[in-house]
Amino acid sequence: MAEEHQEHAERLEDEAADMEKRSERLEQEIGEVKSDWENKQQDESVPGATGIPDSQRGVAEDSGSGSGGGGSEPELEEDEE
Repeated sequence: MAEEHQEHAERLEDEAADMEKRSERLEQEIGEVKSDWENKQQDESVPGATGIPDSQRGVAEDSGSGSGGGGSEPELEEDEE
């Protein structure tokens, strides 16, 4: 019985060590992504990253693309009862 507990404890320690390694890798990846995003926020050529709307930056809006055609929302019809 004590041997089973010892094996279980060792498995749990291995799992904890693995989780710690994954946590460290994730922390590093988060730091890299954050740094990349901060760099993009400084670059006006990256759409949407600066937080300044395109209309205020002097960039022409894309019209006629996407669903709905002409860039406006379609009107919803009301049901008549």
